[in-house]
Amino acid sequence: MAELTIDLEISSALQGLSELKRKQIPFATAVALTRTAQRAQGEIRRELPHRFEIRSPFIERGVRIEAATKTKQEAAVLWRGPAGSKFGLSLARQETGGTKSPARRWLAIPRDVKRNARGIIPKSQRPGALMKRKRVFIKEDPGRGAVIMQRQPKGAPPIVLYYLEPRSVKIRPRFGFRETAEGLARRVWRQEFGQAFAKALATRRR
Repeated sequence: MAELTIDLEISSALQGLSELKRKQIPFATAVALTRTAQRAQGEIRRELPHRFEIRSPFIERGVRIEAATKTKQEAAVLWRGPAGSKFGLSLARQETGGTKSPARRWLAIPRDVKRNARGIIPKSQRPGALMKRKRVFIKEDPGRGAVIMQRQPKGAPPIVLYYLEPRSVKIRPRFGFRETAEGLARRVWRQEFGQAFAKALATRRR
């Protein structure tokens, strides 16, 4: 889970308030925090197509919020995948940068492997499944590395399905999760709190 925390100061805006008005502050703060988180969520989702080639709504759906309450004066913008998914670890590298190392012997980099209509490589076309098929083999070249290849009909050259990279690969940060959410929160927080506080005063029990 990737999570963002921002401390937003409001004490200067509360000086001189009556006790009656001060009682509305926890409610207004919870509403403002939640709405700010919702706006940050929307901004992050809109930015995704500019940062990634989105082939599935999986990443967008994972950008979620946790709402604030009167007793829990904080809201969170976070990314959370399905239970048991390890994709969040890969996405965290897209936010902070880092190194992706081979899980076993190589990193498999696709070339002419078949994708589905959405451009996603199905499980049946991933290296482990392909290597169980006939006519699929690994060719190692000491000078150029290794590839997973598939033999074609007689006379046609083999197809390169995957390049196999034995070394770690550097991942540059490009998600912009924190930058996007923090920038938006600082722009809209005062407005959201002002609106929430005004509404709380207008609808309070007398």
